Amino acid sequence: MNMGITKGHCPHGEFNLAEGCPKCIAERRAAAEDAQAEAERQGIDPDYEAARADLGPDQEPPVSIVKVRYMNKTTGGPEGREYSYFTAEPLGLDFHVKVPTQNGFVEAVVTATDVPESEIAAFRDRVKIIPAGSIMVRPAPDLFPELNQEPEPPQEEGPSEGEHVEQLWDEQKAAEQSVPPALVTIERQVGKPAPELLPLYLEAAGLLQFAKARVIAKNEDLKPATDDLAIIAKCKKGMFERKNEIVGPLKTRLDAINQAFDDLMFPVLEADRLTRLQVTEYDNKVRAQAAEAKRIEDEKFKLAQDEAALTGTGEHTQELGTAVAPPAVPAHTRTDMGTLGGRDNWKARVVDFKLLDDHWKIANESLLNAHARSTKGERPIPGVEFWNDRIVTVRVK
Repeated sequence: MNMGITKGHCPHGEFNLAEGCPKCIAERRAAAEDAQAEAERQGIDPDYEAARADLGPDQEPPVSIVKVRYMNKTTGGPEGREYSYFTAEPLGLDFHVKVPTQNGFVEAVVTATDVPESEIAAFRDRVKIIPAGSIMVRPAPDLFPELNQEPEPPQEEGPSEGEHVEQLWDEQKAAEQSVPPALVTIERQVGKPAPELLPLYLEAAGLLQFAKARVIAKNEDLKPATDDLAIIAKCKKGMFERKNEIVGPLKTRLDAINQAFDDLMFPVLEADRLTRLQVTEYDNKVRAQAAEAKRIEDEKFKLAQDEAALTGTGEHTQELGTAVAPPAVPAHTRTDMGTLGGRDNWKARVVDFKLLDDHWKIANESLLNAHARSTKGERPIPGVEFWNDRIVTVRVK
């Protein structure tokens, strides 16, 4: 499988997009903690209030983050991947607890405690809370731990980058937390998943949260914004490259199909064009002949009037009504197969721009913008205002 881009770059160096840069995460976490401290100083605790909204009136807000594995009812043991939860009361390793899921509460065992918040930063708002009073079984204390020690198993090699990305994809899908509908749509339309897009999406979601909270009030604030814009640029590049990888073959196939249909439909489209052209030319010819006959009759009538006035007797020698006009084209021609008709389609063309009223004149903004760029607004044009709409640029190292 083509896993696409899994490496990113930031001021601290190269990092895995699925995990993020640890130093960047630490810096952002420190910034978030500073903001939290300021909020607490002002008597505001949004995290506390947000947690309260998901708990009952007599329950405490979350105190830490844990990971659990769901218990298998058949085997009686934990299995599957780990899922992150807030907990409203302290929990220890191997505690059996009832945890909320989309399908109700299930039994699970705690596999990790004191999980750092940076691990759930990208999907924090979707992490569920284990309420107080959910403990089912506490493990008995081991009075003689030295007798039960087992040799540590050999350290296994960690998953490769590709396996790590696929594991993240599976975890998010299983938890039904952070897989956006757009990725599901891509999977359905392409016929296979695109898990390499998930870490890019999670990274982008985190960047968006920081962008919403960002305040640039002094020159020093531009540095973290520059770092984020560099990461954003790489994230955009990764998404666009993956999009082109997916869409490219589909577009090639679509172009081939369109060309095939163009070739297939050429005879019928050309027959339609030629027949309509012949009908239009015949209609125009008859209308032109009728107009010419009318013009001749109008001139003869004017001459007859002039001759009658000249003689003073009211008599003239002009033969009126002799100009032959062809039969008018019928408004509709009906057959057993169909009905042929027409409708007016009036158009206009400019023959002398100078004579146009100002109401009909439209400024050429493309030409004016080109003039503004070439002169930097230093050569004024009456009735035109130039301004410098600066564009923010980012060069990624």
